[in-house]
Amino acid sequence: MTLVTWRKKGSRPTNQTGALPEKIEDSREKYGPRAGAPLATPGTPRPHPRVLAGILEHPLRMKYRDPARTLGPFGLAEGASVLDLGCGTGVFTPEMARQAGAAGVVHAVDIQAALLDRARQRLRDAGLTARVHFQHSGAYHLPLSEESVDVAI
Repeated sequence: MTLVTWRKKGSRPTNQTGALPEKIEDSREKYGPRAGAPLATPGTPRPHPRVLAGILEHPLRMKYRDPARTLGPFGLAEGASVLDLGCGTGVFTPEMARQAGAAGVVHAVDIQAALLDRARQRLRDAGLTARVHFQHSGAYHLPLSEESVDVAI
């Protein structure tokens, strides 16, 4: 294992012997294709960490992210079929169900089962479970037929 150190801002990294570290391409041959890649790259979907789910419903966040005000511009109509993609803990799902009305349906989809369980409980508490269908799925394999929703959020 080679230790890489930094001398000062703008200088080049060196190993213990003072030589420049190996090229990224050499590292990838040795350690695999992800060597040298950043942990989160643009365009790579990553779910919100489940342990940080409380941030989604924190009172300070809710002050500026009021569900009714946030969903208003989408113009959800009575009887609409709404896709809540990445519903998380269901912060917006009850309001979607209210706006879609008794004739509407909300398809709440999330890749994390633990967050879906919290969303289910939130809808039970609000008495709106009949209007929401929960799906444990990723965004690229939705369990819905084409053109089966009016609005995707």
